Amino acid sequence: MAFNISGISNLKPNPLYTFTFTSNEEEVYYTYQFNNESVITRLVLNQTTSVLERSVWIESEQIWKPYFSAPLDYCDNYGLCGANGICNIAGSPVCRCKNGFKPKSLERWKLMEWSHGGCTRDKPLSCQRANNGAKGKADPGEKKDGTKWVIIVATTAGISGILILIYYIWKGRTRTQENGQSEESPNEDLDLPSFDFAVISIATDNFSINIKLGQGDFGPVFK
Repeated sequence: MAFNISGISNLKPNPLYTFTFTSNEEEVYYTYQFNNESVITRLVLNQTTSVLERSVWIESEQIWKPYFSAPLDYCDNYGLCGANGICNIAGSPVCRCKNGFKPKSLERWKLMEWSHGGCTRDKPLSCQRANNGAKGKADPGEKKDGTKWVIIVATTAGISGILILIYYIWKGRTRTQENGQSEESPNEDLDLPSFDFAVISIATDNFSINIKLGQGDFGPVFK
């Protein structure tokens, strides 16, 4: 499998040579082939400056003329700003920490030794391990939503309790009134005299029409 090299903007298809970068499970390598075999070129890795330089031999001038070099700028250096660091060639200094992070060693950061320790979090993650797995700190928004639901449930339960209490009070008063009426009914019946049939027969001369006063909806009326 072959790839073009990224991160080097001036390493593009050109009339001088073609190049490929191969990476697989067995090997990783970079190759190039000259389009014009008469051209003499060399590729040098400068261990002092950590710069890869390609030069072309100019026969007429008898000098090696730079063709391209990498990295192109300071930020192309691998791991320059360390872990969680960001490099901006236009910044001063060029390295800074990502949002939510701070230099692990402020003293080294001031000395521009950014790669030593890099950046660490401003605050540790609020995670706690419970018996049933990982438990994280709730988001403030979720906490507010939970509190709102607790208030709604508590208010609903309170109103329901008041309504139930009012119902039982009303029910109790209704039963008291019914019991009072039931107790008064026998007393009212006792106020009405009752007579045996024989007594009534003698008093009315065996229901004689001679002492009959009249007759209503409930029967004859006697003296």
